[in-house]
Amino acid sequence: MTDANDDEQRNVEYILLAEFDIDRGAILKHQYPRPTGADDSHLAELMLPDGAHARESDWTMFFLNQKAPDDEGRVASNGPPLLYVLNLVRTKHDKEVRRGAIVKAMAVCTRHRFIHIYQAILMLALENYYRVPTVDTLAELYKSVNQMDLSCMPQLSRHETTILRFSDDQNMFEERFVQLEA
Repeated sequence: MTDANDDEQRNVEYILLAEFDIDRGAILKHQYPRPTGADDSHLAELMLPDGAHARESDWTMFFLNQKAPDDEGRVASNGPPLLYVLNLVRTKHDKEVRRGAIVKAMAVCTRHRFIHIYQAILMLALENYYRVPTVDTLAELYKSVNQMDLSCMPQLSRHETTILRFSDDQNMFEERFVQLEA
């Protein structure tokens, strides 16, 4: 199988892990299976937003590889693909550590727009990382999410996505979902 085919079959491109270090601040500890190419400190800051220590857990979303439009409003199609990033940051209070809490964040980077499908498994994986803080935990998550069958997930056009985003009708484009179930 070629690398191009592997890219098409991947549900998730990267798994990221950031943590707050009392001496160094927000650090990106792991990128699996390889570095994203983005600035590590910028990723760490996105994953561990200000005030994260004040909440038990929180979700953030951001993008990697965004391309700015040119003067005519066109966006280049070359280069790395746009990635949607779903990030879970969790604070565990612990009187034994210097700051009184351990703050870690785990994120999945995917080409899929429907990133909410990864919430449950990301919660479990971050909890597992607190118990077993090794890169093997990220590798297990990466393997698991890339074995998920997403063939029933509809591929909506940009226009359909925009319409859905601004509509109160939850059944719009329902036929697209029913066709896949049949």
